[in-house]
Amino acid sequence: MRWSVEKSPAPTDDRVLALDLGGAWVFAVVDGAGGMTGGSRAADVVVSTITRLAGEASEQDLGDAGFWCLVLAECDAAALASGDAGEAAAAVLCVRGSRAVGASVGD
Repeated sequence: MRWSVEKSPAPTDDRVLALDLGGAWVFAVVDGAGGMTGGSRAADVVVSTITRLAGEASEQDLGDAGFWCLVLAECDAAALASGDAGEAAAAVLCVRGSRAVGASVGD
C-alpha cells in the first residue's frame, strides 16, 4: 500500500489523500473548518481514519458506496472521540478499474 498526504506550505485546515491499494485507488479531499478550533486536527483525523479503514477493507467493501458512507460516519466518531478535533467536510472516492464509488459529507 502506498499513500500520500500533501500539506500546503502555508498553514491550512485542508488535506488531500491519494492511497494506492494495489488494485484500487482511494482519493479524499478534506476541508477542515477554518476559523474554528480543531479544524486542522479534524482533517488529520479524517485522513488517518480513511487510510486505516481502506487498508483493512475487502475488495467487495471497496466497491460498495454504502461502505464509504460508513467510513465517513466512522471519521465523525473518531473526530468526536479525539476530544480536540473540530469539524470537517470530506469527499472520498474509490476507483477500481472502470468503476468509481464514493461518498461525501458536509458542505
